[in-house]
Amino acid sequence: GTNMTKVFDISKDKIPAGLTLDFESQGIKVKSVSQGIDEYSLIVVFSSITLPDGISEAHAKLPAPGHSAFVCGANDEVADIFRIGTIPVCSTTGAGTTSFTTYDSFYLYDVARDRGSLSNPTAFFVSEAQVGPTHMGGGILTLPS
Repeated sequence: GTNMTKVFDISKDKIPAGLTLDFESQGIKVKSVSQGIDEYSLIVVFSSITLPDGISEAHAKLPAPGHSAFVCGANDEVADIFRIGTIPVCSTTGAGTTSFTTYDSFYLYDVARDRGSLSNPTAFFVSEAQVGPTHMGGGILTLPS
């Protein structure tokens, strides 16, 4: 059988400084988790509406504003498909709700030798994302160097 040990609990453990995870949308706070550079490191990706302490801007940004697009057919245009704002009423998903920008904040943690806890969170990459009423993605795969 497989033995599992909880090493992080979003409802109890300390969240890294600067992150704001208490926003209304789909309940996603931890977007993804993957093994780090070895068995004693772990990558955790948080979805935050603020940047981590010590990082002044995202490393990977959404495209520049102004990419208009038609949605729900040829008569409904949004000014910026990457920053929709209010979801058009023609949408079958989330009509009238508001999309917003979040920061997928990648942290490298140390895993205790007994694998019972995490420590030393270090932010190493931040990517902007738009949150709306659709799937937010979240797959991660780490590869050997």
